[in-house]
Amino acid sequence: MTMTGSPFSTILTVICLFLVSGTAECLSRGQRITGRIVVLRPVDSAQWGSIVKSNERFIVQIADGRSRRLIEIVYSHFGYSDLKGDYRDAGKPISLVLKRSPRCDQKFSEFEAEAPVLHLTGDSEGVSERVVFTTDLRKIDPAYRLKCYELKGWTPLP
Repeated sequence: MTMTGSPFSTILTVICLFLVSGTAECLSRGQRITGRIVVLRPVDSAQWGSIVKSNERFIVQIADGRSRRLIEIVYSHFGYSDLKGDYRDAGKPISLVLKRSPRCDQKFSEFEAEAPVLHLTGDSEGVSERVVFTTDLRKIDPAYRLKCYELKGWTPLP
């Protein structure tokens, strides 16, 4: 006797799907790091309240004791960003929950070149800077390779 199409097989399938999706969710929660935002792309960070998903991109300097590695963060959200104030604009330390996303790894020169600028109507020159340094770090080697991560959550640090 086969169980194909029976209520038993349907229930068993649903249970397996819940178990698998729960495991995938658990594995995708990410890793926690401490760092500070050192470079912003101002147009990405502009506050456009809407139902369209916003993608902010910025560079974080990791405070791990060994080195001061730089990584790129992609923060996707709807409406206004909750990452504001000194944590965003003045490089105040924050704790970040990240998920590795190698598909967006790139050099700093590419990060900067892809940054959008705001234009005045009829003006061909950008009126905003492509990137803004928020701390005492003022220069990054254009060939510096940025590993990319998705921001899953953050917590302010004292």
